[in-house]
Amino acid sequence: MDPVNVNNSKTGANNWFRENFLWLLLLSVSLAIVTSYFNHYIYVSSTNPVLLSNDHLDVVSFKAKAPMQYRLAPYFIEQWILDAAVNFGAPNNSVTLIFIDFCVRTVLTTLGYLALLLFFGVWFDLRLSLIGLLFFVAVNPLAEFSYYHQPGDPFNLLFFILGYFAIAQNLDYWLLPILFFGVPFHESIALLIPAYIAARFGAIPYKTIIFRTVLLCIALCIPYFAIRILIGHVPNYITEQMANRPYSSVLTENLLNPKGWWVLFLTFNVLWFVLPAAWGRLPQVVRRMFIIVPIYLLVYLIYGRFVEGRNFRPLLPLFLVAGLMWLGKEFKDSDFLSKSPL
Repeated sequence: MDPVNVNNSKTGANNWFRENFLWLLLLSVSLAIVTSYFNHYIYVSSTNPVLLSNDHLDVVSFKAKAPMQYRLAPYFIEQWILDAAVNFGAPNNSVTLIFIDFCVRTVLTTLGYLALLLFFGVWFDLRLSLIGLLFFVAVNPLAEFSYYHQPGDPFNLLFFILGYFAIAQNLDYWLLPILFFGVPFHESIALLIPAYIAARFGAIPYKTIIFRTVLLCIALCIPYFAIRILIGHVPNYITEQMANRPYSSVLTENLLNPKGWWVLFLTFNVLWFVLPAAWGRLPQVVRRMFIIVPIYLLVYLIYGRFVEGRNFRPLLPLFLVAGLMWLGKEFKDSDFLSKSPL
């Protein structure tokens, strides 16, 4: 059986995803618990739970700095869960909040891993899709490099993967709720719009692309501007910190920081070298979606903290498609894949 099984239908992943769903759910939950525990109890909660609680209280009381204040959705979700837990007798303290944060991250990470398998299933069989998932999990510690607590990250990753899946499966109108609900978690979800335009350019009538792009922009702008109108102008914490740094701009600091470039290299690892070899085999829709990679990296060079490895994770699914395409070609006739019990 050829492990690379191109499927351009709108029915979603191959039947293996539905037939093995319970087993895949158990696997995803197990991996999500480990990665969430690693995130919280090593890098966040055990080091400074008071800081996490203070950040949370600042956001829900509209006293936080940008961009966290504008990414308010995960904080309010956790606050609603906390209020419900307190009503049932749980203590209203940082320990309860941290546990809720851990549970929410675990659930969203589980959904993200399942969505990643669904995305891989558009082209690959179960064996290659699992390899892709395990690679993603293996490099997850790089996402914790210079980490600062962002409860919206697992939500944002899930929205990105679902967006890729919708574009790959020609489910254009799925992007409307993905953008609308994704913005309050992280504004970078806007980059699905250029990915969509590139993927559809020349494939469907230009008038259709323009019409749907306008709808996507509306779906993006409604929550984006509504949040800013509701909250008002909030100073950006990075801009404020620049006064105490030796660099003239965020861009200069990022360009001259070797740690950021090292984390970027390690996040994609061997996929940097595999990508050129697999480029010709990539489905056209994936090759076109790669247009967001330079845009994404440029945005973070100019406005973000390039050293934070978590910023690169939304791009990893695209690179993994290339890696799996190469792996499927190299090993499709070997015992490694052809005689696997999967």
